[in-house]
Amino acid sequence: MREFLIRTVADHGWPAIRADRMASVLLAEGWASEPIDGEGDFRARVEGIEIAYSGEEVGWQVVVDGDLPRAEDWMAQVTEQVAVAAGEACEWLEF
Repeated sequence: MREFLIRTVADHGWPAIRADRMASVLLAEGWASEPIDGEGDFRARVEGIEIAYSGEEVGWQVVVDGDLPRAEDWMAQVTEQVAVAAGEACEWLEF
């Protein structure tokens, strides 16, 4: 399991995304993935691995439950999509 955080660059906070846009923002473009039911504010399956997103005051907590070989690529793409949706620069980091 790997844990990441997507946060705003300016204030290291939560980049807000409208609830009705979560699937289009939190599923990385160009990847075979789908939203699934489960814990968290949003959950996806990609390459047989589950990824859970939870909106926290400090940012989007992202938990990758399994071995996703290109997890960094996934995080980079989703972070870019979050930045566009939130209208401000964002960054990701791994715990």
